[in-house]
Amino acid sequence: MTFMPVMFTFFFLWFPSGLVLYWLVSNIVTLIQQTLIYKALEKKGLHSK
Repeated sequence: MTFMPVMFTFFFLWFPSGLVLYWLVSNIVTLIQQTLIYKALEKKGLHSK
């Protein structure tokens, strides 16, 4: 798992910039969405750490 950022960097050197931008924005939106879901579940007491 620690090598994944290095591998993605190497792969994305050869990809079109639009694809890299799409992947980056998609991951950021997913991270924000997941954080909001976890916070909502913690408020309801349905999620434990």
